Amino acid sequence: MDWEQYLVLIKRHGTPAVSCEALNRVPDINLPAAVRQALQQRSYACRIQAMRFASLLMQVLKDFNQAGIPLIPLKGPLLSLALYGDLGTRHSLDIDIMASLGDMPTAQGRLEQMGWQVHLRPTFGPRHTDVFLKIYHHLVYWHPLHRCILELHWRTRWETPDHTTGQWARSAAFVWENLSYRSLSPVDLALHLCEHGSGHAWFRLKWLGDLARMYAMGYVDWNAAYRTACTMGAENSLLQCLRLLEELHGLPVPETLRAQAARLPAELVERPAACMLAPPEAHRTMRQLRYERLLRPHRSWRQALMEVAYSSADFELLHLPDRLFWIYLPLRPFLLIWRWIRHAGVKPHAEVAAAIANHSDEKLQ
Repeated sequence: MDWEQYLVLIKRHGTPAVSCEALNRVPDINLPAAVRQALQQRSYACRIQAMRFASLLMQVLKDFNQAGIPLIPLKGPLLSLALYGDLGTRHSLDIDIMASLGDMPTAQGRLEQMGWQVHLRPTFGPRHTDVFLKIYHHLVYWHPLHRCILELHWRTRWETPDHTTGQWARSAAFVWENLSYRSLSPVDLALHLCEHGSGHAWFRLKWLGDLARMYAMGYVDWNAAYRTACTMGAENSLLQCLRLLEELHGLPVPETLRAQAARLPAELVERPAACMLAPPEAHRTMRQLRYERLLRPHRSWRQALMEVAYSSADFELLHLPDRLFWIYLPLRPFLLIWRWIRHAGVKPHAEVAAAIANHSDEKLQ
């Protein structure tokens, strides 16, 4: 066993506390003392970070409760608590929360009063704002004191407004430390995790591990999840997840879904296998675009092209009135080159730039 490589993979896939707990349950394991110490240190660091995030999330929940803003925490410490019975087992890079689109202005104001600084804001004309809301699903915030990133979502990545409304209707009320919040239904949570993992080609195995845990707990009715996925065009994300759970975790695809899973395009299984071993791509390539098209075959070409043709970074770099909005399209290549030459992009200052750039590859889009 190459334990040094194992430690590299733990960092790569974000599983320090999970791996430490798993190895501690193995009787008479031949684990070198230096490796055991390094693993424990990484596990402790993961838990300390989770406690920090939990404390910050409590502050946000308290403030939003006082303002009467319903909030759905996505992933993070509360998912760790639900799946592992422990706030610190699951590794997190940031805090993810979702508010309804109608509550977004108030939610933004409350976060800024708490010291959170927005990375990019759609502060232009109606046309800019309309495109921003269609091609993005969250705003990124940075807290300079706590040195933490928070994502404020108004929808999960590929959901339509109708589906997002349904998510809120199906969500359940919970109380944690005397603070109220709403949680996605088991089916919606499973689909959200499937879409998040598949959207990034499962390059971090912790995402698949969460769904393996849900499978083993009997947390999800996979047939119900498949029916819901079909209504939103996300069935391939779910079937891909089930195929990977069978191949990597030995959890069999439900018999009722085996035929559908077997018909998945080979690329949807081969690409995650490659991404699990290779560093993630920082920018969207043609192969990535093809992969996304296979993942969401029912998604309109108009939406896909809009995401490629427009960028909020272009809006920040070049301020155009709504009547000249069409010029962004032919200028897109030149604006990319302009940003590359300036080596500055649109990030507000060096600290935020470094934090967001190192956060994960999806923050580079």
